Amino acid sequence: MRLIMEKTKKGSSDGVTVLTYQKGVEYDVPSELSFDLANVFINEKWAKEVKVEEAYKKKVVTPADDKDFEIMDILGEIEAEVNELVEEPKPKKPRPARRPPKKKSKEKE
Repeated sequence: MRLIMEKTKKGSSDGVTVLTYQKGVEYDVPSELSFDLANVFINEKWAKEVKVEEAYKKKVVTPADDKDFEIMDILGEIEAEVNELVEEPKPKKPRPARRPPKKKSKEKE
């Protein structure tokens, strides 16, 4: 059984650990919460049971059509062209170290 929370509520499935069950999130019973806690949430209208058929309908994946593959091919070609045009920056040559200025010697008269 699965249920979806209608309101955010705190509850404890094991009587020790208190968890927050978020509004709009689906939870699996009994792996994510106990049957007793699920029944309380449903009876108080804080959650509603999700029919198994509805859960599967949301997860239906349709196969890609030919247009999707054409778009992927075009994007691959564009990426290759961009990679050819973009050159990696050349490493800069290290600058020679600056020499400290020469000290002026005082001339003896």
